[in-house]
Amino acid sequence: MAKEVLKTNDTECCTRPISYAQQKLTYNFLTLAFCPYNDSWKNMRKIFRIEILSKNRVQSFEHKRKAKIAELINYITQASPNPIDLSEKALSLVYSVICQIAINKNYEEIEGHKFKEFVQEAMKLFGMVATLDMLPWLGGIMDALTGLPRRIEYCHRRFDSFFEMLLKDHLDPAKQRSEQDIIDVLLSLSNDEKVHFSPNKENIKAVLMKYHPLSIPILQAHQHSNFLPYRHASLEPEETFAASTCSYTVEENMT
Repeated sequence: MAKEVLKTNDTECCTRPISYAQQKLTYNFLTLAFCPYNDSWKNMRKIFRIEILSKNRVQSFEHKRKAKIAELINYITQASPNPIDLSEKALSLVYSVICQIAINKNYEEIEGHKFKEFVQEAMKLFGMVATLDMLPWLGGIMDALTGLPRRIEYCHRRFDSFFEMLLKDHLDPAKQRSEQDIIDVLLSLSNDEKVHFSPNKENIKAVLMKYHPLSIPILQAHQHSNFLPYRHASLEPEETFAASTCSYTVEENMT
């Protein structure tokens, strides 16, 4: 049985179970973590490995990670001896680092409190199982009564409008940027005729969708480890990168 699953039928069994929420929020499974094992997954994995998560690319973001960690340390130092909510500050730190790297904006620039609310809602929806997933013939009716499809659609529209705004901002020739962020990298690939696989707008939005919600599980891991550096071998490639944006800088300042 193990041979049948892990070797003979490996390609059929390695794809994650499909859920309605994941399909809607990841633009029909375009993210690396939820994409079925096919050519699209292979192409996206290659882009992450060579372009987004390459050693040089990650090192180019080092100064941003250090700057945000320094801001947090300075805040903690100045707040002494008054008590502070370290969990909230750690959450803001993770959001700030990811926002700087992915979209080259500060957390405060995108109305952080509102941003955090719909990121948290997205994480809840990612983990929910709709009746439609288990009983396709009856699930649509049951889910309509609970309001789950409306929640998923509303969350998707909020993210989509936000990502659309970011793409328009990056495509505006009047706005000059001194350094590239993740969106710039993906847009340059989409216009490069030499690239075997050019990500379209939906691919880029799906990548951004996967970047932002990762902040929540990372924070939870730090809460359980008293904010010690965190490693998890089973994370997806982009999840490993997101985790390293926080834990790597902590280690740098601890040594």
